[in-house]
Amino acid sequence: MTGWTDAQLAARVPISSIIDAPGGRIPYQPWALKRREEIFHRYGGDDITGAPQSVRDVSSELLCVIGAPRLMFFADFQIVQTSDQIVMTWERSSDFRIIPLRDRPRLPAGVKLHNGDSIGHWDGNTLVIDTTNLNDWSWFDSKGSFHTDAMTLVERLTVLDPKTIDYKVTVTDPKAFTQPWTMNFTLKQRHTPAEHYEIYETKFFSLSAERKIGVFAEAFNLFNTANFGNSYTGNGRSATFRQPTGFIPGIGYARQLQLGARFLF
Repeated sequence: MTGWTDAQLAARVPISSIIDAPGGRIPYQPWALKRREEIFHRYGGDDITGAPQSVRDVSSELLCVIGAPRLMFFADFQIVQTSDQIVMTWERSSDFRIIPLRDRPRLPAGVKLHNGDSIGHWDGNTLVIDTTNLNDWSWFDSKGSFHTDAMTLVERLTVLDPKTIDYKVTVTDPKAFTQPWTMNFTLKQRHTPAEHYEIYETKFFSLSAERKIGVFAEAFNLFNTANFGNSYTGNGRSATFRQPTGFIPGIGYARQLQLGARFLF
């Protein structure tokens, strides 16, 4: 199976999930590659030689716009299937995708959405999702890898076992790319339904024209009741009172807080 493996992730070596384009890179047309390099050097690159000229030069993530297909590898999400649709929800970004499992008329061509207009069907144990009507606000990453509103997606989510999905997405955009191209990686279940991503906050402080520092905070499981002991029937004399101790059956995981900072120059 192609895509990101546990060994590749553990090695912490940059890898590409693109499996059918030269060099594992997005096959941009010349004009689009030039535009992507402009964004990269104005905002997202390691060597900032310019300044953003408009809101379209900064990451759409700062505007709370993630969009498809980046949502699929942006943050943890939940998948729920009903009798006639698939629902995907992202707690971190308050995003959702509702994918009907039936034929229906497409939206008018002039209607463009961050996550597009999706229709799905099952092909054996593979969920196939066809998406049109995407707008051009989202990026594939935080470095300016953009697309146009002509982009369409065909996603294939193959269930390998109860905790593993092989994900492939073929991207077509005749305005920006020289050919369709495909990303492939593995989705692994990391959390039980008892865990929740509750808060993510970030703040950037400018130190100079070329330097800034970002401060990040993440809080999980704020409303869980995992306060002490190995069950919720302990008392104030417990040796582990007010010390979260991991998973408590029937209640969930302990509260967690993570802090971080990043210096950009």
